[in-house]
This record gives sequence, C-alpha cells and structure tokens, in this order.
Amino acid sequence: MRDLVRIAKLRSDLNERKAATEDRRGRQILLYIRISARSAAWQAGNRQLNREALEYDQMKAYYAGREDEMPYKSLGAFRRARRANDLSPAFKMWKYRKRDQAQYEDWKSKIGATNMPESVDKFQEIKYNNQKEFSLLKGYKEAQQKQDIHALVSFKVYKVVSREIDKALVGKTFDGIMIKGKLTHFIDRVIGEYQESDYKQSGKRQGVKIIDIVDCLQGEKKTSRTNGDGLISLTYVNEKCKVTINPKTGILIQTNPVPRRKKK
Repeated sequence: MRDLVRIAKLRSDLNERKAATEDRRGRQILLYIRISARSAAWQAGNRQLNREALEYDQMKAYYAGREDEMPYKSLGAFRRARRANDLSPAFKMWKYRKRDQAQYEDWKSKIGATNMPESVDKFQEIKYNNQKEFSLLKGYKEAQQKQDIHALVSFKVYKVVSREIDKALVGKTFDGIMIKGKLTHFIDRVIGEYQESDYKQSGKRQGVKIIDIVDCLQGEKKTSRTNGDGLISLTYVNEKCKVTINPKTGILIQTNPVPRRKKK
C-alpha cells in the first residue's frame, strides 16, 4: 500500500516538473516572439526613415536644376506629408516622372502630337493640377482609339463641344433632375462619327445636336431601367434623339440619334 502511495507521489511530482518545464518553455517562446516582433518593427521603421531621407535628397537634387521650387522646406515636412499621404502635385510629378513620360509618349503616338500638351511637364501639370482637363484628354484618347468620333476631330474641338454641353445642360433642371455633369462618353455621342449635314455613312453613328438634346429632356416620353448593379437610368425619347441620364447623380450618360422613318 505504501509503495502505491509512493509511486503516485512520484508520478505527481514528475507531472508537476513537466508542467513547469513546459510553462518555462512557453514563456521563453513568447519572449522570443515579442523580441522578434520589436526587432522587425524597428527594422521596418529604420528602413522607412532611410527610404524617406533618400527620396528627399533625390527630390532636392531634381529640383535644384529646375525653375520650380522644391515643395518641402525640410526633411521633417516631407516625412509628415509622406506619412499622411498628403503629397503635393510637385512630389507626384517627380516621383512618377518616368511613368508619366512613357504615358505621354504612348498617348502622343495614338492621338498625335498636335492633340497633346507640348511637353511632359505640361502633361504632368494637367494630370496633377487640372483633373477636369486630364479627364477630357483621357476621354478624347479613348474615343479616338475606339473610333467613336471622327478621326479629324481635334482635342481642341472636343473641349469646345464639352463647354457647349455644359453651357446648355449642366446646372439646369429637367423633369425635376438637376444636371450635374456628364461622362466623356456623352461628348463622344454628341460629336459622333459624322454630322447630320454630312452624307449618311453606313455602319457609323451620327452625332446629336445639343438643341435636340435639350428638347428631348423637356419632353415627357421616357423609360426607366435598372441594371445588374442596381443602378437606375432614365432614357428620354423624342423624334430626333434619345438621352440617358442617371437620376440619382444627375450625370448625363449617353445620347443617340433616332433613325428617321422612310416616307412611304
């Protein structure tokens, strides 16, 4: 009986020592993980400091040979902007210079030098300081690539048509909907591949007159549609054209001419 008690006590002691050993091992592993995490965080922070200092020096060197003023007066000011993701257009123009150079050359090859800003600097100035102008340029480039507008339509003409649409429609209310803007696709449809005054061209889309769009939106004939994403659109129709608008955002989406019926 005494032997059984002794054996049970030995087993109990052994289990306790085992548990203590495992506990020590667990604490050591946890301590190692904590030290490793701190070390990794320190290393990451140190890499960030070095990267920021290098970028700042590179940016200073870049602006030293230009007329433009360096946008950050100190490394601290640069770091604060970098970490807050509140970077100036000037920083982006330096940081993405090579990418923008490639984009500039690509677009110039697609739409021609006469339709592009005269230099990469001018291109970047528009890209980072004039989003409306850049959006129009991008829309024009895509329209020419897809052949949605006539090849001879210049970017200058494209901008003129955009302004005419804004003057006639944007800020006006039709059917209780305030027109707040337009897609560049809408400009493409207004211009079209040929105008009513031109001879009819099979397989090409005719442009739509802005005055006809205004008349169409003032009419009462319309249909509504909800697409798979739950977006609602309204399409107004008269005898000359169709006009589609997003009633929630007030954005003009597209317009199409209504084919004339042949007289019998």
